[in-house]
Amino acid sequence: MKKKSLILIVLYIIFSQNIKAQDTTLNNAVKPNFFQMSFIHPLGTNGKASGKTSNSLSFNILSGYTGGLDGFELSLFSSVINGNMKGCQITGFSNVNLGKAEGAQIGCFSNVNLGQTKGLQISGFSNLVADSAEGVQISGFSNIVKGNYSGAQISGFSNMVNGNTKGVQVSGFANIATGISKGNQISGFSNVAVGESDGAQISGFFNYTRKNKGLQLGFINVADSSEGVSIGFMSIVKQGYYKLNLFTDEMLMATGLNRSHMPALVEGTAPSGVLRQEIADMLQLPRVMVAGGGFRRGLVYGATDELGYAAEKDPVSVHDFHATMLHLLGIDHKRLVLKYQGLDVRLTGVTGDVVNGILA
Repeated sequence: MKKKSLILIVLYIIFSQNIKAQDTTLNNAVKPNFFQMSFIHPLGTNGKASGKTSNSLSFNILSGYTGGLDGFELSLFSSVINGNMKGCQITGFSNVNLGKAEGAQIGCFSNVNLGQTKGLQISGFSNLVADSAEGVQISGFSNIVKGNYSGAQISGFSNMVNGNTKGVQVSGFANIATGISKGNQISGFSNVAVGESDGAQISGFFNYTRKNKGLQLGFINVADSSEGVSIGFMSIVKQGYYKLNLFTDEMLMATGLNRSHMPALVEGTAPSGVLRQEIADMLQLPRVMVAGGGFRRGLVYGATDELGYAAEKDPVSVHDFHATMLHLLGIDHKRLVLKYQGLDVRLTGVTGDVVNGILA
């Protein structure tokens, strides 16, 4: 016990002497240094000048505070670098870097960088970059980048990029990108790309993007406009044509029956003066049976006269039927046009309205 106490006293005297000797260098610029060791700032080989020193090799028994790193640093609890970091930081609790970072940060709890970051961050709880970042972030709870990001974010709960994203976001709950997302978002609950999404959004429940240019796969998909595909129980696209909805009755079937034929007695002009029988083809009365895809169940829409000769109630034209079918496929028939002889020609012509009475 006496030997341990003596060793601690000797270390304290050595560190104190270094502090007094290096107080005069505090106002100078950051100086390179090969090796430093400290117990807790300023009890270390660099003393109070540690904040003005960039080290190649650094060991901190409890926590460290240095002006920079160009190499390797190991701390049992925490490490703070008041400058740029290039190399590797490993701590038992957290790493904090106030400047640019290039390399690897491994913290049992968290990693925080206030400058641009390029490399790898691994933590048990969270990673934070207050600027743009490029590389890989892996955490047990959350990853946050306040600028543009290129690389992979993997977390147990959430990932957030307050800018454009290029790469992949994988989380147990939610992914958020406030800018353009070029890549894939995969989560257990929701994905949000406030700008456009040029890739895949795959979630267990909800996906949203302002402009979908790829794939949305989830229970509920929402996009302001779409040039891609949305697959889910409910998909909402305010503008755009390319959308696919899969419902519980996900097959849409339409079968056209033969046109109605009826026997008619027509007074003939034959010399015998007898009545002859002819078949009148009733072209105006085709019948269609539909099922699934959003049509109402168990409904007979429209009615003819008692002879089946003419429609008397709720007639539906061919253009009306086509407009309704396109509506159920997520296509606005008034905007679906093809160029033909210099004109914008619609599939439904100049007429055609969605028949809401047959929709579920």
